[in-house]
Amino acid sequence: MFLWGLSKLYDKNSRELILGTAMGYNFEHLKPFIFSLKKSGFQGDLCLFVSKLDRNTYSLLQKSGVQLIPFKEEYPFTKKFRISDDLFPENFFHSKISVKYLRYILYYLYLSKYRSKYSKILITDVRDIIFQRNPFDFDFKDGLCCFIEDNHVTLKNSPFNSVRIRRHFGDEILGKIGDNYPLCSGTTYGYFSNMMNYLKEMINLIPKIDTVGGGDQGVHNYLIYTRQFNNLKLFDNDSGPVFTFGTKMIKSIYINKEGLVTNRKGDVFNVIHQYDRHPELFKRLSIHYKVSMPIKLPLILIKFILSWKNRIENLRGWDFLNHLIFKYANKSQVSTILDHWRLL
Repeated sequence: MFLWGLSKLYDKNSRELILGTAMGYNFEHLKPFIFSLKKSGFQGDLCLFVSKLDRNTYSLLQKSGVQLIPFKEEYPFTKKFRISDDLFPENFFHSKISVKYLRYILYYLYLSKYRSKYSKILITDVRDIIFQRNPFDFDFKDGLCCFIEDNHVTLKNSPFNSVRIRRHFGDEILGKIGDNYPLCSGTTYGYFSNMMNYLKEMINLIPKIDTVGGGDQGVHNYLIYTRQFNNLKLFDNDSGPVFTFGTKMIKSIYINKEGLVTNRKGDVFNVIHQYDRHPELFKRLSIHYKVSMPIKLPLILIKFILSWKNRIENLRGWDFLNHLIFKYANKSQVSTILDHWRLL
């Protein structure tokens, strides 16, 4: 298990858990996540479901104290857990499932097995996450915590979000929930029972959508805005414990003297997500956490491409440029950008 320094004395039902999925990454991609979590003071457990990792990356993660569980995209997904045939719909047994959806199944299986061990759970992306403080060090009351990624555009006015909701659930549903702000599916907190309920709802929705293409963002927003979860807490992007950079312009990002990202009041965010959208900021953070940038292109080239993209998409809300640029980057000489900044 993932233990930093001297372990605290925990009641068996009070441990904190972080669950993530790493597929096709190398250790350089994961170092900011691993090193910053170690520095944050977190003393709970970290489990990563992994696939297509090279031997060196696998070994270094093990040496870092991470629990690793190999998985594949076809049923039965992992040898670690025994899966009852009546748990999943029939079509789960006959086709590959994108890791964007499969991870919810894996997390559900893990928590089902270790249900007596944990109380607070964070399910999170791993490649573009940095922990500036203990991720659980905030007013975390019983319930489910979700995070608004942009309060300047609604779901229906966001091309990226609206197309996924429309694709999976139709225009009628988009009309019903479209006036809400987009929620990021990359970070979700919950107490055990609340998280299990959320994961079961996500799993029940998966067979109704394209399990190979698309992404879980639309499903996440549909679920949160159409289901009545007990004790649901939505955090604003600029005042909660998680800050998602998304399409934020660099001039609207606050950094203190220690080089940490803060809100307008100067409070340090516990978790920052999508920090690598701004290479100049990534460079500062990489120095702070003593990690190297996981791509070898000149910083000036990366900065030019991403700053141009950020200016255009913020000017008109064209967040689809995030996806167009990275989708076609592998057809040019800047293909390594796709490896680190891929969004699809």
